[in-house]
Amino acid sequence: MPSDGSLRIVLFPFPAQGHFSAFLSLAAHLHDAQPTADITIVSTPLNVEGLRCRFSSQTRYLRFHALPFAPAEHGLPGDGESTDAVPPLHFITLFEATESRSLQDSFDVFVRDLITDTGTDGAKVCVISDPFLAWTTDVARRRGAAHAIFVSCGAFGSVVYHSLWNHLPHLRAPGEDAFCLPDYPEVTVHRSQLPPHLLHADGTDRWSAYHRRQTSAGYDTDAILISTMEELETTGLRMLRKTMGVPVYPIGPLVRRRTEHSDHTGDHNDDDVKRWLDTQQERSVLYISFGSNNSLRLDQMVDLAVALELTGRPFIWAIRPPFGFDIETTNGGEFSAEWLPEGFEERVCAKNIGLLIHGWAPQVSILAHASTGAFLSHCGWNSVLESMAHGVPIIAWPLMADQFFNAQILEEWGACVEVFRGNGPDSPALERGRVVEAVEMVMGITAKADKTRQSVKEIQRMIGRTLEDGGSDGCIRIVLFPFPAQGHFSAFLSLAALLHRAQPTADITLVSTPRNVEGLRRRSSSLTQYLRLHALPFSPAEHGLPADVESTDDATIHQFMAFFAATESHSLQESFDGFVGGCTTAGGADGASVCVVIVADPFLAWTTSVARRHGVTHAFFVSCGAFGTAVYHSLWNHLPHLRVPGDDAFCLPDHPEVTVHRSQLPVQLLYADSTDWSSAYHLRQITAAYDTDAVLINTVEELEPAGLSMIRKTMGVPVYPIGPILRRQNPMQCSNLAGGNVDDVNRWLDAHAERSVLYISFGSYNSLRDDQMSNLAAALELTGRPFVWAIRPPMRFDTNGGEFTAECLPEGFEERVRAKNTGLLIHGWAPQVTILAHASTGAFLSHCGWNSVLESMAYGVPVVAWPLNADQFFNAKMLEEWGACVEVSRGNAPHSPAFEPARVAEVVERVMGSTAEAREMMRRVAEIQELIDRTQLEDGGLSMKALEEFFALTLHDRTMAPRYDDVQS
Repeated sequence: MPSDGSLRIVLFPFPAQGHFSAFLSLAAHLHDAQPTADITIVSTPLNVEGLRCRFSSQTRYLRFHALPFAPAEHGLPGDGESTDAVPPLHFITLFEATESRSLQDSFDVFVRDLITDTGTDGAKVCVISDPFLAWTTDVARRRGAAHAIFVSCGAFGSVVYHSLWNHLPHLRAPGEDAFCLPDYPEVTVHRSQLPPHLLHADGTDRWSAYHRRQTSAGYDTDAILISTMEELETTGLRMLRKTMGVPVYPIGPLVRRRTEHSDHTGDHNDDDVKRWLDTQQERSVLYISFGSNNSLRLDQMVDLAVALELTGRPFIWAIRPPFGFDIETTNGGEFSAEWLPEGFEERVCAKNIGLLIHGWAPQVSILAHASTGAFLSHCGWNSVLESMAHGVPIIAWPLMADQFFNAQILEEWGACVEVFRGNGPDSPALERGRVVEAVEMVMGITAKADKTRQSVKEIQRMIGRTLEDGGSDGCIRIVLFPFPAQGHFSAFLSLAALLHRAQPTADITLVSTPRNVEGLRRRSSSLTQYLRLHALPFSPAEHGLPADVESTDDATIHQFMAFFAATESHSLQESFDGFVGGCTTAGGADGASVCVVIVADPFLAWTTSVARRHGVTHAFFVSCGAFGTAVYHSLWNHLPHLRVPGDDAFCLPDHPEVTVHRSQLPVQLLYADSTDWSSAYHLRQITAAYDTDAVLINTVEELEPAGLSMIRKTMGVPVYPIGPILRRQNPMQCSNLAGGNVDDVNRWLDAHAERSVLYISFGSYNSLRDDQMSNLAAALELTGRPFVWAIRPPMRFDTNGGEFTAECLPEGFEERVRAKNTGLLIHGWAPQVTILAHASTGAFLSHCGWNSVLESMAYGVPVVAWPLNADQFFNAKMLEEWGACVEVSRGNAPHSPAFEPARVAEVVERVMGSTAEAREMMRRVAEIQELIDRTQLEDGGLSMKALEEFFALTLHDRTMAPRYDDVQS
């Protein structure tokens, strides 16, 4: 019975056991992503009959269709419908038979009838074929169906194998053992990595002609699906995208389930194997298998058996008749003891050190068992993924095709040791001692073995995270990409909560580098109910940074330039491109189309090019205020201070109503001359930023009408004020308070009169010069007012967890204020929201970062401003225009003037004293607080309406989406 799903997927695997298994895993993956899709696997009659019997559990969502096929017409045995039933020397005949006109015509009729009989149009039928059946592109084109190729191999191995057949480069270097690929000169291939039919190919042979036909047809596909991960094969995927010129979506790892082959075991069932493994010590067993279609030469098999006894280690060997013997014996025929050393099987069984499985082995169950310590493998890609997914290192013996290059990439990952290559007549005899040596290198108690196991564990964790982060069925997929800095992470996490409230069914993923993702997982576990985290590969060392530097919080000031450059590196851009590509592949629930939206940090403006490449919506989330952002953007875009070298103040060229003073320029901007690194960096980001579709900004229309008008004029795209997004206090940070916790802070505040306490904080990665810090401490004692100071080591001292020393403050300062109960110093993170919300807090001496501005206003606390960097100077300027703050000082750079302690006492009195100015400031701050309360009060407020308009932009034609400033009234 046909399904009523609106999407019909036709899967066409090449007739080989490994390919069938991979396509069945793909079918399960597609069903999970698109539960209503009608999925059919097509093959020849004997293969379909076998698949129906062996995979009956999947028939609830998977149908099978048999295409007429007569093996005898192609010179094959009567049952020769798969590689399992054909001797390897006759494989080329089977390969050619799978592209026969009769099979192509039968498939064409099936696709035609599928489209016609179900009444669907071609756009809702998708053919996903094996690379070895690339001729299916012609059928898809003729019938108006979509087409994709599913590559069940790895990216690197696939692209190298493709290049070898496409160019036959070994013919250009007849006397050399090693040669480079013409299209990838950085890749070197050795002749010993070429299987016999490729080694002897000359361009006129049957194998060359077959590959040339399939390669040519393959370029006409719409997309490539591949069973790998962006994090695992960044380089291979980059090469594959370059080669194919179509979107490549890494949808793996498609790792088989343990039960998938339980009914294929040979003379031992799954329980027998498990009982044997249970008798062995943890990680002591070597598992040996060369896959479903491969075997060794007779002499190699004997030598391997002898070597296994020499190692003295227990082993399981999934053994098949040697290469060149009767193919029938591989399908249940009797294995001859003459193929092994005399008495071999009896000896190892008697000693309980060896278990030989004649036929199919429960590979996943074996690899998952605690006693399995290594896998001697042919390095077929399914085996590679299964081994890595279960944390089992590999001893590589590649035999054919991409296996040589899978082994090569495994060695580069540090996850395997290669012991031998090939099984052809040209391959040399196996050195038994080499097997013993390789087994010891991987399984022994050595530094090399420890390093290999560690590498495999890292890959296993990577695969585990990918499997955990499986796709959702939401019709909107939102990808959040914050700049790696503490304040930006906090803002994007708050944004995620707001987006979830506005669109509860949206699939929201936040991406960052591995160390940051790990930290966010620990700190933000409460968000995982609606927010997924995805790690993009990132190697700080490649950018000249220490290994632990993945955010500005880990970097010293002198490393900032290198770190900012690393965040726009080609490798990070490619990884993100691959992730976004994967997001666009699977459809939503009930056949709904998926709308992917990238919401990125303005410091990652290169993400616009990724959005354009994949045809998805792009927006920036500006966690700063509108006015500060517009001014800062204009300063970097025009460098107006260079036009008036003798003036302390100047106007902005694009906003002449705004005057800026040189003292409001941070150091890197003050000394920028358009040829420096900072100028070039900002110009790249600004240029890329103009290609966005929208701007989300953490402010309120009523609060910043002038600033929002400036942003809209500058960007020329819809600007949606969705703020104020106020942070919740992070429990992990609160528990990290030096010498106490949030309850201790509350108790201290409770001991003080209402609105009497001055709170001091300069944000998560700002600090003062040591002389400024010492002067501020002296000034605080002069005021005589109680204070809470979230204090960090001064500039040029360690700000990343280093211990604060008393030498940074006046002698005895902390002891004095503690004894008088007039001061509380918090070394590290402070519970800022808790402090600002407390009734005893009367003012906030702040750097005027935008989060701090909003939080201060939201709790009705006026600001004493000391801006230090970036937009903070202009946030302070706007706060003064609002009548909500008084500026006490500017900057922390070497050229900033010395701090005057008396100035602090004066300003604090103006803000907190019993004066008309202080009362007026409290009134203004109370009005702003009420405005923020109204905006946050209910979902019908302006901020939520702005979000609704933004989602209208993402779900409908962009040109039809109204601009927020046109509809706000």
